Amino acid sequence: MAPLGRKLLSLFPGLGYAAGYKVSQRIYKFGGQPWINDVLARNYRTNFTNLFGERKGKMMMQATAGSLTGIGEVVLLPLDALKIKRQVNPDAFRGRGVVQIFKEEGTTLYRGWGWTVARNAPGSFAVGSSLPELASVLSLTSRDETVIRCERGYKGLYSWRIGL
Repeated sequence: MAPLGRKLLSLFPGLGYAAGYKVSQRIYKFGGQPWINDVLARNYRTNFTNLFGERKGKMMMQATAGSLTGIGEVVLLPLDALKIKRQVNPDAFRGRGVVQIFKEEGTTLYRGWGWTVARNAPGSFAVGSSLPELASVLSLTSRDETVIRCERGYKGLYSWRIGL
């Protein structure tokens, strides 16, 4: 009979890949966005300021950094793909190491990258800025009930997504 710990872990195939993906994703996002924002500020601050003004230019620069960070998250797709494959067919991974799996699977681990970019670019743009600031750029007032509802809904959806 298998020990209790092994039985519990068998309920979560792909957990190692999932943990690796989520930890890497958080490190990349929270470390990458400030770095990209610094690069944008160093090279394009004048362009953003001239186009949007001082306050809105800073916000748009942060939002753009968020969007670029979201797009770059494509590099982490293989870990997510392996997590899903491990959950669907755990027997296919028996006796194969991570390096061997990467060699055999190759670029197929990046399938769906276009959809990831299409989802992450606008989502990370909105999260990279604050939604009330974004509303003011769009000439909406932050007191507008629709904007407040959208902001709350988006924050709720984003929090739900983080929880996954």
